Amino acid sequence: MSFLQDLLKLSVTRLANREKVELKSFIGEKPTVLFFIRRFGCPLCRYQVKDYSRIYDSVSKVANFVVISPEFLGHEEFTTNEYWPGETYIDEKKECYSTIGFKRYNPINVMGVLFDKQVKEMNAKAQAQGITGNMSGDKLATGGVIIVDKEGKNVLFEFKQKSAGDHCEPQRILDALKIDEKIEEGEGAGTCGTEACGL
Repeated sequence: MSFLQDLLKLSVTRLANREKVELKSFIGEKPTVLFFIRRFGCPLCRYQVKDYSRIYDSVSKVANFVVISPEFLGHEEFTTNEYWPGETYIDEKKECYSTIGFKRYNPINVMGVLFDKQVKEMNAKAQAQGITGNMSGDKLATGGVIIVDKEGKNVLFEFKQKSAGDHCEPQRILDALKIDEKIEEGEGAGTCGTEACGL
């Protein structure tokens, strides 16, 4: 992928200790799974992170598996609720997001999220698991999943959200890493609250 070498030159901040870390430092012993979320307060992101936590133990045996957020805002609640068992990093300048080419909404088309079927369905699943969110932070971002090989030369897997409700099922990550494990799709039911659906 054309963006990979530029991506590996960038640095992110480790949430736990505010240490600057170059993405290329992950390269060497095993592949790296980079999960870019929209923001910490996004209920859909929290649901996705929780869904991926189901495969964290299996994936972390064969790959680095980290979450990256475009901002610090909301990290306290995210950390307190223990959505993610691994390390979390911040791309405060959004350089990784722009280098990869993740879509950004604008103040007008982001309103369409309120009526997006995928958003409503995922929010229902989140609510069924007691996962809520808030309106704080950058609501225009999207994210995705990038898996880089251990040499840092190739992208093994790439998923970019087309909308806020897009979700790469955990099984696809397991398959991309050739992990022989089958899991069920995340399940849940509920109703869509206006505040959460807007995210």
